[in-house]
Amino acid sequence: MDEQALNIIQITLDEMEEELLADISLEEMAARRGYSPWHFARLFQRIVGMPVMQYRTRRRLIHALYAIGNGAGITETALLYGFDTHAGFFKAFHQAYGCSPTEYLSRHKVPSPHSLILKEEKYPMISNSQWKQALARWNISLPLSPVVFPGSGRIHESRKYAGEAYILKAFTDYGKCNSQAKLSKFLYACHLPAELPVETPQGEIIIESNNLYYLLSQAIPGAPLRASELLSDDIQGNGKSIGTALGNLHQALDKMEDCPITDRQDFLGMLQGWALPRVKALNILDEKWMRTYEEKITALFPHLPRGLIHRDPNPSNLIKTKDGAIGFIDFDLAENNIRLYDPCYAATAVLSECFEEKEKWPAFYQGMIDGYAACFPMTGEERAAAPLMTLGIEMICIASFSDIRKYQDILNTNIQMLQWLKDLPELKMQ
Repeated sequence: MDEQALNIIQITLDEMEEELLADISLEEMAARRGYSPWHFARLFQRIVGMPVMQYRTRRRLIHALYAIGNGAGITETALLYGFDTHAGFFKAFHQAYGCSPTEYLSRHKVPSPHSLILKEEKYPMISNSQWKQALARWNISLPLSPVVFPGSGRIHESRKYAGEAYILKAFTDYGKCNSQAKLSKFLYACHLPAELPVETPQGEIIIESNNLYYLLSQAIPGAPLRASELLSDDIQGNGKSIGTALGNLHQALDKMEDCPITDRQDFLGMLQGWALPRVKALNILDEKWMRTYEEKITALFPHLPRGLIHRDPNPSNLIKTKDGAIGFIDFDLAENNIRLYDPCYAATAVLSECFEEKEKWPAFYQGMIDGYAACFPMTGEERAAAPLMTLGIEMICIASFSDIRKYQDILNTNIQMLQWLKDLPELKMQ
């Protein structure tokens, strides 16, 4: 991507955020940058992924939703953010979110809006017309609606529901798209809940459209897990269920021949060469504690078994079916790594969404480890390493979020988590 063009559009995005209530025309935006409206519009869509005015409408909807969630009236907010009528606002909102503002707010949190930082975005924004063009390749005409992370209320930029039975997913990389398809088909053949890819009438699994790769799959019938539900009722049993599901997943993945995932990650190298120095620079932990931690994880690391892991088993990626089984979606980050990573990450992901209920979490963590160990009997070294892996994952998360402006709220929560976890009896370094 041309750095100069990226900077020009980033300046425009920042200005649009500051002037969101003003009715600035495309011609005026282009004139500020010294471009013709035609050239500016093409440049904007190429870099951002959608037309200028559609992007502004989306940002207005995001800010309006946040205001309504904080008690503002719907009609007054709609008029404030440039919609002529309540009906016009409702139509635009329903097109973007697949429901009314009231319905959305009854099901999801609404995070504080953050400006789009192009250099921080993993996926380009995809316009409504691009999603529809891609779905049409399957000769399927169904309404598209957003996939929302239940814990945070954030919109999944690379997934859409197509009706209720399908999931349409976009990838920037063909290899990752192909790996997702192969893993899902393999797990389905192993009789585990999985998103089975759907062929086009021409027999294609993956299609290319607008420089992106798309995969349509049958949705797992069920609902994403919510952290708040996992920390209620039988907390330890809930942890054990997910630990067991992860163990079953790893057992299946161990049997996969011709595995499409070749990435072999060095957890210890990432910690020592990147995460620990970043955490030290934040000055949030005692240096003596960090030295002791590094010594212990270094000693245990060679004894920890590896395998193909999910790498991102947060509650939003765990689907509970009607019969109580747990399936996994979004294998985008799947890699060869220390097996303990998955159960330890899943535990911290639940804590990050419900840190205000942290006193309930140790029982969930213990259930998670016990459930996983029931599938994969753990050695003494693994038992000793589980707390260290959990703490290390937290430090990697903090290092990852430290430079991303839109994740500053998550960063602050994870810093508090790490400071609390290191003193927890269940995670004390032996």
